[in-house]
Amino acid sequence: MAQTSPSATSTRDAIIKGGAQLNGVAVHCGKITEAQAKESKEKARVSIYGKGGDSTGFDALYDASYNAGLAKAKAMPDNGKAACERLDELQKQGAAAAKK
Repeated sequence: MAQTSPSATSTRDAIIKGGAQLNGVAVHCGKITEAQAKESKEKARVSIYGKGGDSTGFDALYDASYNAGLAKAKAMPDNGKAACERLDELQKQGAAAAKK
């Protein structure tokens, strides 16, 4: 069995957490639906682990991060308006980068 280095594992976990939190915020902001968030989760699993790869722990990490992103947006004094605006900025930056 191949071993994964600690830095590779922490990088992988950070990517999972970040994507999950963004999906939680996106659902809160109405940018994506719950079904689209689930689809994104499965795409992330395949992208990170490969088709049929051992993704033990993925669901727990992803779901906890998704729920944290959703809860954080809801708990903001403005009910997440600032988080939604930041998400819009990130989407614009991503679109601009894709055009280059």
